[in-house]
Amino acid sequence: MRNLISVFILSSLFLVVACNKEEEEKVTVPPANFQPVGAGSTWSYADYPFTTLYSVYMTGIDSTFNKKKYKEVFSTNAGYSWVRRESGNYYRLLPYMDTVTEFLYLKDNVVVGSSWEKDFEYGGFPATYQYLLTEYDISKLINGQIYNHCITVRENLLIDFGTGTDSLWSSWEYSYANDIGLVYVKRDIPGDFYLKSYIIK
Repeated sequence: MRNLISVFILSSLFLVVACNKEEEEKVTVPPANFQPVGAGSTWSYADYPFTTLYSVYMTGIDSTFNKKKYKEVFSTNAGYSWVRRESGNYYRLLPYMDTVTEFLYLKDNVVVGSSWEKDFEYGGFPATYQYLLTEYDISKLINGQIYNHCITVRENLLIDFGTGTDSLWSSWEYSYANDIGLVYVKRDIPGDFYLKSYIIK
């Protein structure tokens, strides 16, 4: 009888330890959807301190460039662009003059402090976008609204106007919330953009 009790106690202890081990081994899935692309998804933004409002929405139209599929986006203040996500990298395709240029504007698979660049032409002058990931998976209070799982990237635009030296033309910070998208833009000039309302589909 004592042997049976001992076996029962040992079995119970083993189950408790095994359950605790399973709970400890559970891995939290990191946020990884900072640009929803569902057709009909809509975002409305305000330009503070001005009263300008504009909207962005996913048209539901797919386009192929360089054998890669993009989702079409329309903005009431900037027209059409296209986005795609691949392995934690977020790309935006922007039309300029007679060409389109792809920009890797966000990464959700790198650590804070990671940086990357994109060389292109701006008005016929050599230019570079420098990106720096400054925040990852934090909560942000924006215009009275708390957004969780946010990521922020600083975007510096450098242009060489023929002097052989790059000049800092702009420095903006973009904050994105997981499963929502762009929620805030901090500009290097007076006034910021912030999300007023959204519908994710």
